[in-house]
Amino acid sequence: SFTLPHHLPELVLHVQALQASLGRTPTFIFKPWSSSRSRGHVLARSLDVILMTSCKTFGPRLACHYIEWPLLLRGRKWDLRLYVAVRSLSPFTVFVSRQFYARLANLPYLDAPLHETQAHFTVSKYDGVDQDFCPAHLVREQLDAEYGNGTWEIAWPRICATLADTFRILARRAPDGAFAQGRCRAVYGVDLMLAACRDWQTPQQQAHDAPQQHRRVALASGWECS
Repeated sequence: SFTLPHHLPELVLHVQALQASLGRTPTFIFKPWSSSRSRGHVLARSLDVILMTSCKTFGPRLACHYIEWPLLLRGRKWDLRLYVAVRSLSPFTVFVSRQFYARLANLPYLDAPLHETQAHFTVSKYDGVDQDFCPAHLVREQLDAEYGNGTWEIAWPRICATLADTFRILARRAPDGAFAQGRCRAVYGVDLMLAACRDWQTPQQQAHDAPQQHRRVALASGWECS
């Protein structure tokens, strides 16, 4: 990720390196610091547009790689709204609720042009546009129906591991803060998107900061602890 306009030179060098290695410019997404709900988001696939979007006129932005091949649901892009409760990071105790939901884009994703926001962005209800939501049990059923039985059982541990690693990183970046020392309790809404790949259903060894035997996974009132 790149903070703009401060890291614009680094972003340009990064894009040029990708162009040389891939033979094309991958898609980047630009998000305003002071906005949410997909407002002000821009997708760019050329260096000229990237430079234009990164100028000071547009204000501070965060630039990162766009997930060009997301895992689709009913042929549409989607993301998960998860709820994470942090009881302590020392010792590490983070709960993930099994009661989540998915937000689906309104239009099919494949072959959609970059300017078609209803295909690329999963939040549209705040613009007065009807939007599909899918509760947890239907997400599990739909994934198993589209990608084979057991799909969700493979995806869910990876989701929990990713969330656990994310909060460990936060604790490591501020080792002397209250957040890392366990003097913090909070509930977060986390939006997460799954990327597709050919062997995504094949179990893979996950890398964690702590040894595997120190990771706790348990159920408590519908929440999982990692």
